[in-house]
Amino acid sequence: MASALDFLRTSQDATGGWGYFPGHYPTTEATAAVILALRGNSEASDLIESGLQWLRATQHADGGWGYVADDEESGWQTAWAVLVFSQMKILDDVYRKGVDWLIDVKPLGNRGDDFSKYDEMIDPNDAIVYSWPWYPGELGWVEPTSLAILALENETGDQVVATRIEQAKKYIQQRRCPGGGWNVGNPVMFEQALPARAPQTAVALIAMLASGSNPKDENDIAAMRRDMLDDVSPLALAWGSLALKLLGYDHADMITMLSSLQQENGSWTDNNYHTAIALMAERGTI
Repeated sequence: MASALDFLRTSQDATGGWGYFPGHYPTTEATAAVILALRGNSEASDLIESGLQWLRATQHADGGWGYVADDEESGWQTAWAVLVFSQMKILDDVYRKGVDWLIDVKPLGNRGDDFSKYDEMIDPNDAIVYSWPWYPGELGWVEPTSLAILALENETGDQVVATRIEQAKKYIQQRRCPGGGWNVGNPVMFEQALPARAPQTAVALIAMLASGSNPKDENDIAAMRRDMLDDVSPLALAWGSLALKLLGYDHADMITMLSSLQQENGSWTDNNYHTAIALMAERGTI
């Protein structure tokens, strides 16, 4: 059986990035996730360096990243790229420009530019203005908000960043599903409670933990575990296992289930992104 590293090595694009599947056009999310999954692996140093070069080459002049190299609009993928440089402690101009882009992103409904004065400018119940959208000017959602919090982890010494992160965490808390956990962002629709999903719950919990909060609510953990067992997809099991590990919960059963889904070619679902998240889960860190 091939290893995950073997799979990722053979599926890396000649430009240095990774698509979601071998032979597909490289994307920012997949490339960033693979770099994070391989960091610390001495056998993958050449792959990591090529991936970093791809990220450097595809950053936009405004500091953000698009979905793919020739996507002219910067969006939520920027958080993934910034997270790479942050986690690898490469705090250079590329990182700084990405951070500035994230800080400046405004979701739909924002009524001011100075996030340090949010409390003076907004209705405290207007949660959407605390969040990050998929693309600037759109509604905010749980996943891009959580990813942005993670990406800005090294910047909390800046009061403006710290204030925005604290407000973003309030948004996440307000979007919790009635039974615990999170989905994409709508806890209730047509007066019906919606169920939580493991990937979104996991990334929300990881973001809150990384930003200094204690997110250990048993309802959230139970909701995440239920969806992991109902879904049993590599993505649900991997994200959920990673959150359980970081929060100090037993996750051996989930890791066993995840490992059983690895294919003969070393991948999970022939998908570079899924494989990367699975590797992070097995390692226990982003």
